[in-house]
Amino acid sequence: FGKAILPTPGGDPISARPIDRHIDGLTALGAKVEFKDGAYHVEAPNGLTGTRFRFRKNTHTGTETLLMCAVWAKGETILENAAAEPEVDDLITLLNAMGANITRLDGRTIRIVGVKNLHGVNHSVMFDRIEAATFACMALATKGDVFVKGADPLVLNAFLVKLNEAGGKWEKDLEGIRFWYENSLVATNVTTAAYPQFMTDWQPMWTALMTQATGVSTVYETVYEKRFD
Repeated sequence: FGKAILPTPGGDPISARPIDRHIDGLTALGAKVEFKDGAYHVEAPNGLTGTRFRFRKNTHTGTETLLMCAVWAKGETILENAAAEPEVDDLITLLNAMGANITRLDGRTIRIVGVKNLHGVNHSVMFDRIEAATFACMALATKGDVFVKGADPLVLNAFLVKLNEAGGKWEKDLEGIRFWYENSLVATNVTTAAYPQFMTDWQPMWTALMTQATGVSTVYETVYEKRFD
């Protein structure tokens, strides 16, 4: 429709929730963004134009926003310092199946060539990494045993490394991953960071789990400034 009006994003109070990187990227593509009457007014009356844009700081959803916009932009867009999370690659897979032309040139650079049309497809969304870690922590904290169907260790590596350090048990089969408690857990230190490091959304469950471990654990949050409030 060439125009969108949206209120200031809400959410839980774990950070300021800035959307400046979304706005910077949309502006670089040729959109006009104005904040008035408590809402963001975004217009692109002449459409969007491909550009080279570098995120000042890594952003998961900011990358996804620009991906979906650049697909329709005229010409080529290069996104630098883009997010590398597997959910972004899942979105790329979906958009390409719909007729987009997107290539990840390296870990944090993405090339998008605009297209005129997309078409419908059937797509299975990847499993939820946060849910998988939540069930794993619950099982270990309660000395239990759980099987998470569809979970894939390839994108849970940072979590599984810490799970091994703490003494938790897990094994993969073709259906998913089994997590279980076997022996006393050992205190483990974690630092949150962007993918492929330890995910900030795993941190609250991990902190709770470490209350059941022997020794002193340190949890260092680097992503959200009010996550411990």
